[in-house]
Amino acid sequence: MAQFSLDDILEDPSFLQYATDLERLERSDPDQARLEDGFVKVLAFFENNKRVPDDLASEFEECRLGARFASILKDASKVERIRHLDHLNILPKQVEPKDLSLEDMLNDDIFGDEGSIFELVSVKPKSEKEPADFIAGRKRCRDFEKFKPIFDVVAAELKAGTRKSIRFKNEQEIEVGHFFIYRGAMVYVAEKGDETIKNGKRNARLRLIFDNGSESNHLLRSLARELYKDPQGRRITQAQAGELFEHIENQNQTGTIYVLRSTSENPSIRQYDGFLHKIGVTSGDVEKRIAGAKSDATFLLDNVEVVATYKLVNINRQNLEKMLHTFFVEAKADIVIQDRFGKPVSPREWFFVTIGAIDKAIEAIRAGTISQKRYDLANARVIER
Repeated sequence: MAQFSLDDILEDPSFLQYATDLERLERSDPDQARLEDGFVKVLAFFENNKRVPDDLASEFEECRLGARFASILKDASKVERIRHLDHLNILPKQVEPKDLSLEDMLNDDIFGDEGSIFELVSVKPKSEKEPADFIAGRKRCRDFEKFKPIFDVVAAELKAGTRKSIRFKNEQEIEVGHFFIYRGAMVYVAEKGDETIKNGKRNARLRLIFDNGSESNHLLRSLARELYKDPQGRRITQAQAGELFEHIENQNQTGTIYVLRSTSENPSIRQYDGFLHKIGVTSGDVEKRIAGAKSDATFLLDNVEVVATYKLVNINRQNLEKMLHTFFVEAKADIVIQDRFGKPVSPREWFFVTIGAIDKAIEAIRAGTISQKRYDLANARVIER
């Protein structure tokens, strides 16, 4: 069989035609579109790796793709709905029904010891209903923009190896700020209500955020039960401290976070000296980035001073920058200045935060605990959620 790269697949005319068809399908049948899109990604993985994705892989993206494929294989109706796409023949072969004679029917063990003709089969047992109830209890997360950067960073940390996904083993592992994988989706424990103890077991109402933009408020023990039962149920470990910000030889340095203060003599800016900082990121040299500050509205049309820098290793710098901006969103400065043509401009990325608070946030990201923190605007400090 010919060898194809992922780029070959994506540029193939048949794939491009499929992408057009999928866009049309999304408008008419979104469920079928999602099913086909997931299977096409499995096919691309198979083309690139000469094997199907493993739902127990330590690499997060393969694990999630493997879980989606396993889910398809468990449902015969889903298999048939995508069989027309299976040009690599990775789906189980279709079994043709055979015509039975009357003698075959009479000899068939339909009345054997496995069940009763009076057994109620139209009602699903509790064990089958619970996963459906767990999924059906979700709703759209209205403030998902606050959480998406966190998911992006955790996904990047999994890819870089600074976090691992391991088999879920104990409900004591469920705490605020921790991440899990349930049926191929990443789950974040954002909040926890008051704990109760019953029969020696703790329980509490949780706010769970899913990486697809939904949320639920299931009980701690409900989440634990579903993770136990899910063959792909996994816990994501905390990030290993230090690896994102240290300069390590032979590692992939991906950028620099920089913190600036304005040296402007403008009274409306000067009055906030020590509290007003710009948080940015660059892939190049910071000094070169700010060289033209006096003519750039991004830097308040004046000179700036570098207060702190943090080297990034093996992480998407844009995702990390977005995460910091989201963390300090309540402290975002609403500044309007006039450019050299007299037009009003509103520079972004400036925040009313101290360098100490920024350093605390960076340390929390380094330690993998940023999801357990929040910025207290009234007291200008980073505190526990």
